[in-house]
Amino acid sequence: MDDPITHDNAAERESPEFSDLVIDQSPDEIRRRLDIAARRGRIPGLHPGTGDRLFHVDGCGTPFDHHLIATWTPAGNSTRVSFTLERQRRIPLIFAALLVATVWPGVYFMDQLIPGEWNWIRTEYWYLPLTILPIPWFWRSTARKSRQIAMEDACSIVGKIRTEFGLQPEDEAATPA
Repeated sequence: MDDPITHDNAAERESPEFSDLVIDQSPDEIRRRLDIAARRGRIPGLHPGTGDRLFHVDGCGTPFDHHLIATWTPAGNSTRVSFTLERQRRIPLIFAALLVATVWPGVYFMDQLIPGEWNWIRTEYWYLPLTILPIPWFWRSTARKSRQIAMEDACSIVGKIRTEFGLQPEDEAATPA
């Protein structure tokens, strides 16, 4: 998804490094079991999907929401589940609108605090650069922190799904017994 604010989100569109899960059940059975787990509160925010989209999980990351999306492909008699993380557009658009809508009223309020009768330079000349120039750094920092929180949430959810199907965690599966 293209971000309306920054065009430097190639990393945002790349799928994070989640290992695929191979589950010895059909996609419908996986949906059914995960739906039951979601209803019991073990995987909150999970919504079963249709077709090749197995499910998605709401609310990963703060303040910019991300969805953890699971798709499936056949793997012999099993099902391979692949995960991607996708940032939602609604909250960034609201942030952008608030940033744009609050800059100019700030000129008026600052002008009331430092009246023009003091022979000071015009408020717009110093206030606008002070408020507009930091916005890209604020945006980038907020997007990175949100992405990091979303990754942590998504890894936790994938761990819960592993537990739900009795799969070993990645680090234990890699070590020989």
